Amino acid sequence: MPLIESQPDALSEVYARSLRELAFSKGGIDKVRLVLEELSGVLALARDNPRFGEFLSSRIISVVDKKKSIGAALRGKCDDLTLHFLMALADNERLGKLPGIVGSLAEMVDAVDGRVEVTVTTSAPIDEDSVRSLRERIASKMPGSTPVIKTIVDPTMIGGIRLQVGDKLFDASVQTKLRQLRDQLSLNGLPAVRAAMGRIIQA
Repeated sequence: MPLIESQPDALSEVYARSLRELAFSKGGIDKVRLVLEELSGVLALARDNPRFGEFLSSRIISVVDKKKSIGAALRGKCDDLTLHFLMALADNERLGKLPGIVGSLAEMVDAVDGRVEVTVTTSAPIDEDSVRSLRERIASKMPGSTPVIKTIVDPTMIGGIRLQVGDKLFDASVQTKLRQLRDQLSLNGLPAVRAAMGRIIQA
């Protein structure tokens, strides 16, 4: 079974938080970044090599064989903490949780660095000037933050823009405005619709 690209869940966050605290106690935030970089490298290898990904997530291969192979491949090539953490995951048969753990740890490091992930969804590609302007506007609203912009094109959108800033969604798409208009029509009748149409036209 291949290694599944899972989102951080409660268990992943527990492992990531424990790893962050241990790494920080041994070398501060630089040690945390180093461990994150090395675990990200292991995860990248699993993505590029499906057989390696299957090896990590397999329930058939014994814990002993997994630890032996991981040790042979990584001992002396990464930080001891990174290796010991992977061994601990193998002992608990949690290597399949690695994508979620890496994602959760990355979010924690981003929070320390002030980086905020922003996903921008539009109906057509936007140019670099627009991305730069959007980044500056978001940064002005969130002092001390460094927005990291990811753009997505969704051809099914009629127009407008949808922003996912961290865990908050800001939807200014035309579909959303039309849906709100429809809801107002069903609830409040024609006067409310006229008022809503005026707001849409002025937007």
